[in-house]
Amino acid sequence: EEVKAKILCSPLETFIVCRSKSETYRLLGGVVPVPTIYPNPDAIEKYPVFAKPDKGQGSRHTHIVHTMEFLLHLLAENRQLVVTEYLPGEEYTVDCFSDRDKGLLFCGGRQRIRTRSGISMHSKSVPDSVFEECAESISQVLTFHGAWFFQLKRDLNDNYKLLEVAPRIAGSMAVHRVQGINFALLNIYEMERIPYEIMLNRLNVQIDRALVNRY
Repeated sequence: EEVKAKILCSPLETFIVCRSKSETYRLLGGVVPVPTIYPNPDAIEKYPVFAKPDKGQGSRHTHIVHTMEFLLHLLAENRQLVVTEYLPGEEYTVDCFSDRDKGLLFCGGRQRIRTRSGISMHSKSVPDSVFEECAESISQVLTFHGAWFFQLKRDLNDNYKLLEVAPRIAGSMAVHRVQGINFALLNIYEMERIPYEIMLNRLNVQIDRALVNRY
């Protein structure tokens, strides 16, 4: 109500859940595979574990923790941490687009090959039926209007586990942009309720990005 313009986004309730890792895992834990969460250091049976802020982004203030001593040090500095099993495998982002009436209209996965500060710099499109199954399951619990994405990572046994869900456009969604999925324009069509359809060019695409200074 404070912004004198239409906000192209999903409902506020979806944002509140997605902003919290613990709430995301609590709500989706019975829907898609999520990492094991340790409520306290005494519950940890095996190190390393992974610690991250409950509310955060871009891999800031995240840690691979190898000892209880270091974990206690982190908790003393910031008790708003989520401590989970460490997932050592490949990481994927699954870009999605949902219509408020028609449901999930697009789902495309991409492997995060090289990252910098939590941002995917080198990524390639990867097909996997598991991605769409997870997207459908998540969208049965959370309401999305327009573009959104979620991230998966493989555990020690090569199984996918959910990292996070975000109701927004991601920078490397450009992988699918060049396949014909114009997320920004589609968001406008979805909000204005303009009839539209999605036409996908099924190409194998890679993207490489660079954050550089030029003088």
